Amino acid sequence: MFARFHRLWGYFFVFIFAEAGLVLSAGAMEEIPSIPAYGLFQTAFAVDLNFSNAYDSSAIQVDAEIHSNDGDTFIVPCFYDGKQDWILRFTPSKPGTYTYRVTAKTPSTAIEAATGSFHVVENSARGFVRVSKEVPRFFVFENGESYFPLGENLGWVSGNGSRLAVWISYLDECQEAGINWIRIWMCPWGMTELVWKDDGKNYHGLEQYSSTNAEMIDGIFQAAEERGIYIQWVINHHGQYSINTNPVWNDNPYNAKNGGFLEAPEDFFTSEEAKRHYRDRLRYLVARWGYSAHLLAWEFWNEVDLTANFNFPNVRAWHEEMAAYLDSLDPYKHLRTTSASSRESLTHQIGGLDYLQTHAYVNAIIDRVMASSAQAEVNYPEKPHFFGEMSYNYRGPNRDDREGVILHNQLWASAHSPDSGTAMTWWWDNWVRPYNLYGHFKRLADYLEGIDWVKEKPVIMTALIEPAPANLGPFQFSPRIDWGETLRQEFTIKDGAVEYLDECTAFIHGRYHRDMAPNPMFLLETETATQFGFQIETLARAGSNCTVILDGTTIFSKNFPTTSSDTSPGGEGRIEFPLPPGAHRIEIRNNGLDWFKVQRYWIDDFVQRPKAYARGSENRILIWIHDDPHQFSQIERYTQYDPIQPVTLTLPEIQDGRYEVEQYDPYTGEITTKDPISASAVGLQFEIPSFLRDTAFRLYKSKSAVPGAFQRERRR
Repeated sequence: MFARFHRLWGYFFVFIFAEAGLVLSAGAMEEIPSIPAYGLFQTAFAVDLNFSNAYDSSAIQVDAEIHSNDGDTFIVPCFYDGKQDWILRFTPSKPGTYTYRVTAKTPSTAIEAATGSFHVVENSARGFVRVSKEVPRFFVFENGESYFPLGENLGWVSGNGSRLAVWISYLDECQEAGINWIRIWMCPWGMTELVWKDDGKNYHGLEQYSSTNAEMIDGIFQAAEERGIYIQWVINHHGQYSINTNPVWNDNPYNAKNGGFLEAPEDFFTSEEAKRHYRDRLRYLVARWGYSAHLLAWEFWNEVDLTANFNFPNVRAWHEEMAAYLDSLDPYKHLRTTSASSRESLTHQIGGLDYLQTHAYVNAIIDRVMASSAQAEVNYPEKPHFFGEMSYNYRGPNRDDREGVILHNQLWASAHSPDSGTAMTWWWDNWVRPYNLYGHFKRLADYLEGIDWVKEKPVIMTALIEPAPANLGPFQFSPRIDWGETLRQEFTIKDGAVEYLDECTAFIHGRYHRDMAPNPMFLLETETATQFGFQIETLARAGSNCTVILDGTTIFSKNFPTTSSDTSPGGEGRIEFPLPPGAHRIEIRNNGLDWFKVQRYWIDDFVQRPKAYARGSENRILIWIHDDPHQFSQIERYTQYDPIQPVTLTLPEIQDGRYEVEQYDPYTGEITTKDPISASAVGLQFEIPSFLRDTAFRLYKSKSAVPGAFQRERRR
């Protein structure tokens, strides 16, 4: 029971969480406290009512009505502190005098619980993050400054001693690395969940929120604010309502077996009782942490498509209902998003979301970043997009990658793609931190410093590299369909690209699932003798067969036997064969029972190794030149390569103007000033010196207009 009988205190406390830190002041009721704009006004008060459950809005609801002297009105929910008081937290955005009146009501009674006023003074804070109205592919603060998210997932932390101290240690590292974004899950093992199966310590079942955990979350928000870090707050994760993927359904207090009201996890999206509890959950979140301008967004779900018996119409209807409710509840209008593991083509269609994210665990990191970001810009030009999770393999943290090649490539690729923020890595606690990979964030943060994304409106630009025989290297690609259906069988490889790669599945099906996709056929032409190969990543436990047919002749066939579980074939899964010059048809067949999954395909000495990616505005152009074989999937072979030989790079869209040139080392941050260059009728040209791994350039216009290239609309 949470009945409380208190008289209204004659004194109250005001806590101000300004961007510079925590300030505590106290005053009598008749005194008017003064706080800066975007600082926190907080007051505690008692509620002299009898109620059964402080976390059930049908039992008691406490709201503050706040008025500014210029006519604005805000309705702000209040929260119970788990001890004896109720708390009002409010962040004003404009100077002036504000008055408030707090009303508490139960089904039988309504009272005035508190009244007062406070004064707000001018402040230079940037305010809450919004989607730019001028360029809706980018984020912007309320003061007009751009925000480009750069960071990593910090889903949860663990360690000895104070868990908050561990959080602060991570946030310190993030701040030092120039990270301005993190993503946190509400999860029971991370002590960031509020409601979970009663364990006699941290969790108390359905009827009571964990005040201990809530107080720690208070500390996380305060520490993030002090360090200039913005939080994407994940309200639910898939495992809570899954029976197959990271399942914790058996411990979920909503589960009828634990005294809850859901017979099956998928009922969460249609049960009115579940919706009622969720609305109360949102109410508490807004009341307690909605004040924070460093709360970037509420994320309804992590990978909702992995919940049990995923039904998209039900999931879509649920999201749109809850997005509308949250919009009516949240006086600060924080951004809203959600995520899927692989079916983002569905979740991106959900209404009420302010920005979109993709999750991807693939070996062809750069290819996936460029393809998905470009597709998102075309399909959803009015919404920001970035990768909320990305890495090489969802099964583990890639501990063999001690230098952070995966992290480096995904960060730099996304910064030079159409995306609205960097691709955010997973594996923060068992890869990034142990191997001290934070330097990759810092180098990119320094490289991007000073860019005003909204005002500059950068677009993706064509960047051409002069071919050189000495720079020939392998062409590799990975299928873009995971477990999904496709009708496409033929794929033409030409000019360093695979036609219809979006319709190519990684699964080569045997007789069990032949209807899902035909076995693939690749068509290509080589000028010189080379090698074609592919790596089998996983074998189905029911057994399979891999057969290769080159130009109508079977050149390879291998049976993989039945096993007790799906397995990785390791070195036996690497299949490679010679290709003579000329046109070829390569068929990959499976004459066995079940599937095998291909990680990647490659063709040796087939394309130019250096790849250039450019993103620019009228006054600034960013260029990243990457040696394509320098990817983790090929890292063992990379030591065999000589440095890229000097080549000429051309930006054909820039035909007028003079530019200052800086070469930037993405690994050391070293800046080398080059001689200025001038554009001509063929474009803006300059020489790329010899390099290994990758290099980058920043070009600044020094004089002359740049006609055409940047006056056009952003590409759709």
